[in-house]
Amino acid sequence: MKTPLDRRIARFVFEKRNQLATISTTLFLIFAGGLSNLYFDSSYRAYFSEENPELIAFESMEKIYTKEDNIIIILKSKEGNLFQAKNLRPIEELTKRTWNMPYSIRVDSITNFQLISNFGETIEIKNAVENAADLNAGELELLRTRLLKQPELRNKIISPDGKTTGIIATVQIPADKRTEATTEIAQWSKSLITNFAKEYNTQFTVALSGTVIMDYTFTEIGTQDSTFLVPISVTLMFVILGILVGTFIGATPILTITIMSIISAMGAGGFFNYPLTSVTVTAPIIILTVAIANSVHVLSSFLDNYRLGKEEALKASIQQNLQPVFLASITTAIGFLTMNFSEVPPFNHLGNIVSIGIIFSLIFTFTILPIVLMWLPVKPNPKSNRADKILKGTLIYSKEIVLNHTHPILWCSIILITISLINIPKNELNDIFVHWFDQRVDFRKATDFMEDNLTGIYSINYSLDSGVTNGINNPEYQRDIEKLYTWLQNLPETVHVLSFTTAIKSLNKYINFGNEQHYRLPDSREAAAQYLLLYEMSLPYGLDLNNQINVDKSSSKLTLTTKTLSTKETIQLNNKILRWVEKNCSSIQKVHGAGTVLMFSNIGERNIKAMLVGTTSAIFLISIILALSLKSISIGLISLFANLVPAVIGFGIWGIFVGQVGLSLSVVTGMTFGIVIDDTVHFLTKYLKARRIQNFSKPEAIKFAFDSVGKALLITSLVLIAGFALLTTSSFYMNSGMGLMTAIIIMIALLSTFIFLPTLLQKGGSLVQ
Repeated sequence: MKTPLDRRIARFVFEKRNQLATISTTLFLIFAGGLSNLYFDSSYRAYFSEENPELIAFESMEKIYTKEDNIIIILKSKEGNLFQAKNLRPIEELTKRTWNMPYSIRVDSITNFQLISNFGETIEIKNAVENAADLNAGELELLRTRLLKQPELRNKIISPDGKTTGIIATVQIPADKRTEATTEIAQWSKSLITNFAKEYNTQFTVALSGTVIMDYTFTEIGTQDSTFLVPISVTLMFVILGILVGTFIGATPILTITIMSIISAMGAGGFFNYPLTSVTVTAPIIILTVAIANSVHVLSSFLDNYRLGKEEALKASIQQNLQPVFLASITTAIGFLTMNFSEVPPFNHLGNIVSIGIIFSLIFTFTILPIVLMWLPVKPNPKSNRADKILKGTLIYSKEIVLNHTHPILWCSIILITISLINIPKNELNDIFVHWFDQRVDFRKATDFMEDNLTGIYSINYSLDSGVTNGINNPEYQRDIEKLYTWLQNLPETVHVLSFTTAIKSLNKYINFGNEQHYRLPDSREAAAQYLLLYEMSLPYGLDLNNQINVDKSSSKLTLTTKTLSTKETIQLNNKILRWVEKNCSSIQKVHGAGTVLMFSNIGERNIKAMLVGTTSAIFLISIILALSLKSISIGLISLFANLVPAVIGFGIWGIFVGQVGLSLSVVTGMTFGIVIDDTVHFLTKYLKARRIQNFSKPEAIKFAFDSVGKALLITSLVLIAGFALLTTSSFYMNSGMGLMTAIIIMIALLSTFIFLPTLLQKGGSLVQ
C-alpha cells in the first residue's frame, strides 16, 4: 500500500534534517545581506505612488510656482501683545537667523512683511519692522493697527488679538537627498528654537510645526517604534511562550527561528529596495506574532508525544502538523498579499515583507526547528503550572458549552452577527491625517497649539488659469478672483485666504494717497499691469510673487487655509469650490486644487475600493484552497463562514463604539482573514481526521479536535493578541489603530473557533467523509 504523501514528506524532513538545516541557514545568510540596503524615507510623499493623481497635481503646481515644504515657528507672547519693543526685537532677530536655515528660499514674518506706504506722491514698500528697538510707543501702536488689518497676515502670520505670530520658512529640498535634508533642516530648526526659548523663555511660548517637521516626525516615530517596540515584543513573546508552553527552553528555538524569519524578510525588503516608513517598521512585530504560531503547533505536538521518545515525538509532530501549518502559512501569506491592492505603497511593502516572513517561518519551522529540538534538552514540564491549568480548564469548559448548548449558541451567534451587520454601515471613512500622530508627539502638540492660537495646518492651493499670457492683468480675471476670495472668506471652514490681488488693491489705495475708497482693483488692464510691475520691482530678494504667479503671468495661485477637517469634509469642500468657480468665474479657463490635505483625503476613499477588490479576491482564492485541501466543499463553506464572522463582529463593534475607520483599518479585513484561518485550519484538520480515519461521531470528533490542538490554538491566539495589542502603544495611529482592530478580530476569532465553528459542524448537515 502506498504511503500517504504527508508521511513521506515528514519522513524526508526528519531523515534529511541536517542537510535541510544547512540549506536553510545558507538561505538565511543570503537574505540577511539585504539588510544593508534598507533606508528610511521620511517624506509624506512615500505614502503616494508615482501614479497618484493628487501627487501629480501637487508636484505640477510646485513646478509652476514654488515648493510648498516649510518650517513654521510659532511664538506667543506671555505678557501683552507682540507690539512692544522687547517682543518685536527678538522676532526681528529670529527672522534674520531663519534665513540661515539649510535649503531656505523664503522667510515670511511680521517684521519683514512688505508694508506699502506713501509720502506725498512717493510710494514706499519696505519691511514692516526695521530696528524694532528704536520704535517709540506711538510708532508701535500705529504698526499694530496697520499689521492687524493686513489680510495677508491676519489669521496666517499674526493672530487677531496680536499675541501670537508665525515665522514661515519655505525650503527647497533636493529630491535625491530628501531624507537627509529633512533631518538636517528639522534638527537645525529645533536647535534654533531651543536656544531662542532659553534666551526668551519669560517672554514667549515657542512651538515648531510645518510640513518638514511632519516628515521628520514620520522618521522619528518609525525609529522609536523599531527601537522600542521590537525589543519589548521579543521579550514579551518569550515570557508568554515560556509560561504557556511550560518551558522556557522550548520557547528559545521558537524565538530563534522567528527572529531568523524577521531578518530574512527584512533583508528581502532591502533587496527589493523597499524604504522603511512609519508603517513598514511594524513588519518585525507582525512577523514575530504571526510566525510564532507555526512553531508553537510543532512544539506543542512534540511535547505531547514526548513519551514516545524524542525521535518518535519529532516524527509524529512533523507528520501531524505538516499539512495544517502549510495551509495556514499559505492562506495567511495570501491575506497579507491583499495589501498590494492598497493605494498606499508602505502598505504594499508591509504586506510583501510579512508574507515573505511567513514563508520563511514555514521553511525554518520544518528545517531549523527539528534539529534545534534534537539538540536542546527540550521536554515537557512534569508539573502542571497555573497557566497550564487555566488553559486546560478553558478547553474543558468550551467543550462542555459547545456540546451541551448547541441551540442557544447558534441563535445567540445569529443575533450577534445580525446586530454586527446592522452596525457595520455606521463606520465612515473619515480620517484627520494630523490626528494620525497622538498628543504625545511634539508635532501634534505644536500643530494643535498653532491651530488654537494662530492659523490652520491644512492648506489647499488653487491654480487659476486665465488661458492667455499676461491674462492675470485682465480686470475681469482679477474681479473673478476677488469674487472667489470674498466667497471663500465667508465659508465656515475658512481660516485664511491669500491672493496676489490683495497687494494690488493695497498699492492702488496708496497710489491714491491712502484713500480707503481706492482699496479696490484697477479698472484697466494697463493699470493692473503697471501696478503689478511696480510691486514686483519693489520686493526684495526672496519675497517675490513667484509663489503666487507663474512665469508668463497666465495663471495665479490662491491659497486657502482651513480649520482641521476630516477627509470627507475636505473632499466635499474642494468639490464645492470647483463647482462654484465653474459657475461664477467665466474668465478662469482652468482650475485645479492641490495640497497635502487633498492628497491624504482622496487616497483613503480609493484605498477602500481597491481593498474591497483585494479582500474579495483573497477570500475567493483561500476558500478554493481550503475546499480542495480539506476535500470537502461543505467543510470549505463552513470554514469560510466561520472565518468571516470575526471581521463582521469586529467592524460591527467598531461601528457601535467608534464609527470612524481610517486608512490603516481599510487593510485589516484582508490581513486578518489570512490570520484567523490558522485556527480553523488546525481545528478542521483534526476534526476531519477523527471523522474520516477513526470514524468518530461529530461530538467525538469535536472533542478530539479540542484535545489535539485546543491548547496550541489558545497559546498562538494569546501570542497574536498580545503582539498586535502591543502596536496600540505606538504614537502613530496607522499602527495603533491597525493593531487594536486586529487584536479585537483575533480575540473574536478564537471564540468563534472554540464556540461557533463546533456548533456549525454539528448543525452543518452531512459532510463529505
